[in-house]
Amino acid sequence: MANRESKTELSRFGIKTLESYIKAVLKNSNKTATIETYDKDDLDYKYAYYTSTVGDQTFGYMIVVMEGEDHYYTLNFACLEKKLDDNKDLYIKWAKTITVE
Repeated sequence: MANRESKTELSRFGIKTLESYIKAVLKNSNKTATIETYDKDDLDYKYAYYTSTVGDQTFGYMIVVMEGEDHYYTLNFACLEKKLDDNKDLYIKWAKTITVE
């Protein structure tokens, strides 16, 4: 799942950095998580891991936020919570393949 939001629109709410963007996304989702930075391989993005329960299933997520010229992008990778730790390296690998405009 992915979402794109205008940097101009978000700046009206004081969101002017990738750090402030991921904090706002997590807050609006009622999630708390440790925010980490990926800054290598000519890539720079923020990410965090969190869980959410739907019905009787708990899922683990990796949220990735990236910055383009005019937009911020939010992407989520998901799996059953019990598989999240095993999938983290795979999610980082997938995130490296994403390009934004």
